[in-house]
Amino acid sequence: MPEKHNHEKHSHNHDNHNHGLSKNILLSFILNTTFACIELTGGIITNSQAIISDSIHDFGDSISLGLSYFLEKKSTAGRTEEFNYGTRRLSLLSGLISGCILISGSIVIIISSIPRLVNPEKINFQGVIWIALFGVVVNGMVYLKNRKEESLNGKMVSWHFLEDALGWIAVLISGIINLFVNLPILDSSLAIAIAFFTLYRVTQNLIKIYNVFMQKSPKDFDRVNFEKLINDDPNILTYHDLNIWSLDGQKHILSVHLVLKENTANQQINILKDALNHNLEKLNVNHCTIETEFKSDNCHKKYLEN
Repeated sequence: MPEKHNHEKHSHNHDNHNHGLSKNILLSFILNTTFACIELTGGIITNSQAIISDSIHDFGDSISLGLSYFLEKKSTAGRTEEFNYGTRRLSLLSGLISGCILISGSIVIIISSIPRLVNPEKINFQGVIWIALFGVVVNGMVYLKNRKEESLNGKMVSWHFLEDALGWIAVLISGIINLFVNLPILDSSLAIAIAFFTLYRVTQNLIKIYNVFMQKSPKDFDRVNFEKLINDDPNILTYHDLNIWSLDGQKHILSVHLVLKENTANQQINILKDALNHNLEKLNVNHCTIETEFKSDNCHKKYLEN
């Protein structure tokens, strides 16, 4: 009779990491919302399309950050009968929503900035410089707080603030240039360039999230090492029906059927399962289901026929 073995690694460090990410997102939400209000006021006073557009973009980001905080907190709930793998994918959903908001904001910036390329307006660049300096400090500070996050949601939050910090550096340079050379078109040009750059980078992250939702095999799963683990055990003849997917971009799940020698004892089977589970943890597999069978079993025969 084939045996099944389930193994899951529970890590207090992982829970602490999620708690730390939630705190960072909450801090990011508070700082981003406060700065967006200051930014909108400053943009109106200085008549800077780049600043006004970015403030609208930041208000949208505040909504996504608030949602990220809520979903990240919910994602730490444990397994239930309804959610067998827990609710970790809520963090992914948060990253997906944040990405869509970032893309929408970038499109709004592009559409609103194009007319000002043709008809540039007068801008108070001294005011722009002060606001830009403030923007670099605030966004740079929050980026440094989030830059080590490994989850896709955390990376999306981190990328948002890095993008904003870079954008404000560009606005700062534009303001300084316009103190000496009258180039008001530079303001709108920078707004468009930053928006396109954001579209490119956010799209890359959304593709990663899409791949996780579609249960694509994780790129960081080392199939060569997995094959070596199988080949190194003298009791394993071969394997089939290998499935490997990621729960949230960090926690990976694997299931596999192992075909064993006919004379393999139950004690040997338990030993090889424990060893394989232990080694799979090093390959970033957090939950593993192993089914064992013999060459004469129907399961193996049906697989060969297919």
